[in-house]
Amino acid sequence: MSGSLLVGASTTIAEFMLPPILGEFNVRYPQVRARLTVANSETISNAVAAHTLDIGLIESQTNHPSLQSEVCGDDELQVVCTPGHPLGKQSEVDARILLAHDFIAREPGSGTREVTDDYFRACGVDPEKLRTLMELSSPEALKGVVATGLGCSIVSRASFEKERQLGTLVAIPLRPRLKRTLSLIYPKERFRSKVVLTFVEFARNKLRELSA
Repeated sequence: MSGSLLVGASTTIAEFMLPPILGEFNVRYPQVRARLTVANSETISNAVAAHTLDIGLIESQTNHPSLQSEVCGDDELQVVCTPGHPLGKQSEVDARILLAHDFIAREPGSGTREVTDDYFRACGVDPEKLRTLMELSSPEALKGVVATGLGCSIVSRASFEKERQLGTLVAIPLRPRLKRTLSLIYPKERFRSKVVLTFVEFARNKLRELSA
């Protein structure tokens, strides 16, 4: 099997979940040349709908009328802060408690921001009332700012393994827990190349393994 494969992924998936999937796919199908585009969930959805990408992996579900969306796993979001932060010793954190602390947010349009804003509203917290110091488009930059002790944030558990091992940051589950779906998206047209169909099946199975 040979050809090109244009994959788009939202930032957290691209940085922390997709590299082993693409690497293993390349070993299995060395004649397929994959190209990865990284952007937020909204941008990836629009690019797949416009056929500038073959397939997208995003951290939310899409309502785009021309796209097929398939849930292929889930991901828990947790509060992160330094061990010395006032929340650092908590076993779990209620959304309302975060109103009292400086907060570092993801940028509008990101899947993480959309999911956390919806979660806050469901808990009776207006996201506009958070003490948001800055909005960042990179999970790595966000964790770097939190590691300085400037504030706390909410990030994907999948993005947190390195800091957990180093002990630079701690992650605390929210109460109630905050989980989101990971979705594969592709155009609804019936015809899809063998390369795309093969990658959809491969990525679906790998993401389910990762989030099991």
